[in-house]
Amino acid sequence: MLYWVGRSSSNTIIPIDMELVSIDMEDELGPDYFIEVTMEAEVIAVDHGIGSYEYWGSKGYHTDIRLELNKPPYVDEVRLFDENGETVEIGPEQTRLLEGWIAQNASDIEDRILEKASIDC
Repeated sequence: MLYWVGRSSSNTIIPIDMELVSIDMEDELGPDYFIEVTMEAEVIAVDHGIGSYEYWGSKGYHTDIRLELNKPPYVDEVRLFDENGETVEIGPEQTRLLEGWIAQNASDIEDRILEKASIDC
């Protein structure tokens, strides 16, 4: 279960709880490889609202809850295949390609994790 994050009187974020969310992705990795990768990240709900306010004598409290990643996503599991569908051992060259793929797709990975968190949580 995902709980929202509040703010203290000094307006600092107070994490209450977080949810571990994972996604599975498949893609080409360079010209010679195909990957199946599971990415995970901790997702928290943060209140971006202004908090307590008064407007023409009426008092209220404004909240604006948004999901955010607590830390960058990380690779939980990865499988690498060659053009024939055979499993390939991951060496330095493949690691470099995987790191480049993650950097190139970082925005899409984050979006998919947050989308899944909004559905699952």
